[in-house]
Amino acid sequence: MHAGAYFGLAFLWSLFAIFTFEAVRVLQSIIIISVASTAFGIFIEVLQDVLTSYRQLDLYDVFANTTGVLLAGFMVWLLKDYLIRLKAKINLDLMKK
Repeated sequence: MHAGAYFGLAFLWSLFAIFTFEAVRVLQSIIIISVASTAFGIFIEVLQDVLTSYRQLDLYDVFANTTGVLLAGFMVWLLKDYLIRLKAKINLDLMKK
């Protein structure tokens, strides 16, 4: 469940970056998003341990979070050319209207 949730977070955030920013910075965006998503997962795990008495830090959860983020980054990297063409097509269709 953790890997799936963080896959969704990183994948949707990466799609937003591709459709919002320049196509030249795709790799840079994927790296920044992956680092930020992983840091968020670690931060949440630490907060669970510090702020609650009934939850604790679980390194397996951190590993699962990171796995989901890396899979999302890899998938976006594989689909980047298709996504960039799709962005161009959507922009062209919007300009026609």
